[in-house]
Amino acid sequence: MAADVEEADCDLTAQDSSPVNELSFSLQNLQCQDGLSPKSSPPWRKLVLTPECISPPLNTLSRERETSLWRNRRDSPTNKENERAIKRLRVRLSSRFSTADEAEPAGRTWRQYRSDPEEDASHPPETDAVDLTAAVRLGQLTSRRKAPPTRVTQDAVSDVTLIGDFSKQHLLPVESGGHQELHCVSAHTVASLIRGQFGPAVQDFLIVDCRYPYEYQGGHIRGAVNLYAESQIQQAVHQALAGAELCPCPRAAHSSASLPEEKGSSPRKLIVFHCEFSSERGPQLCQYLRRLDRQVNVYPNLHYPELYLLLGGYKLFHACYPDLCDPCGYVAMRHREYREQLHGYRRRRPTRQQRRRPIKIHQRTTR
Repeated sequence: MAADVEEADCDLTAQDSSPVNELSFSLQNLQCQDGLSPKSSPPWRKLVLTPECISPPLNTLSRERETSLWRNRRDSPTNKENERAIKRLRVRLSSRFSTADEAEPAGRTWRQYRSDPEEDASHPPETDAVDLTAAVRLGQLTSRRKAPPTRVTQDAVSDVTLIGDFSKQHLLPVESGGHQELHCVSAHTVASLIRGQFGPAVQDFLIVDCRYPYEYQGGHIRGAVNLYAESQIQQAVHQALAGAELCPCPRAAHSSASLPEEKGSSPRKLIVFHCEFSSERGPQLCQYLRRLDRQVNVYPNLHYPELYLLLGGYKLFHACYPDLCDPCGYVAMRHREYREQLHGYRRRRPTRQQRRRPIKIHQRTTR
């Protein structure tokens, strides 16, 4: 019985050993290795891409780099400054090669090129003419006292009660203000000076109104002259020192005739500066006159040794003493009716760096 079963198995094995059966048997034993199950992903998703396949094309990468570099350069401060310089150069070249009819006046800034021609027509002229009266009055106030000793002690220099040439103390009572280098006087002191309450101690005095002409015409202190630019101060001083024709002042002539100059007790010649608030324009022009006076004299000699600043400016003086104003009015610098004139005058003012130019001769503090 067992022999018969073995013979039957042998016969089946012999039949299955045919090439067709072997192929079918091998195909049944095969196992798929690429994971084509419903839950698995297709074989191409399991491939690891090479870096060449991951990186974008060369032309796309270069275009993106150029775009990013252009954006960075455009937003950089250096590039913005270069663009502004190129625009300014274009404006200069266009104004230089323009025709005679279209030629622009010299000294125009970039803000003026942005303004309309109608606005430019309303601006004041570029040259600030000096009033002859101001030059005459400065000539009358020039000190002709003999020069003090050339050697000045350090104690005299540090003494704030002395005038600019260290020859004597200040005549007017000085009050503390926001400008340490200048000597401030109150509105009451200036009113007493105008009314002659200082008597024969004052030979002559001058009040310099540093406001713009429309402010000065709207109301100013009686007898004040209008000098609102450094160029006007310079021209007036040069005319006074050059011996221009001077109109004698009756008050000064009477004082000089009755009180001849004596050593140590000579009458004073005073100059008082002010603007609207005496915070910027008045102090700047007062300091400029002192620097200019230092340049044309041998230290410590001065033509105008006694300078003062009106504390509170014209606004405070007009509020306290309107009867001493001629005309009796007050026009603010930023008045809306004079806005165009204000812009025109402020365009011609020197910048802060130009005002801080070094002094080559006899450099010293303002006092």
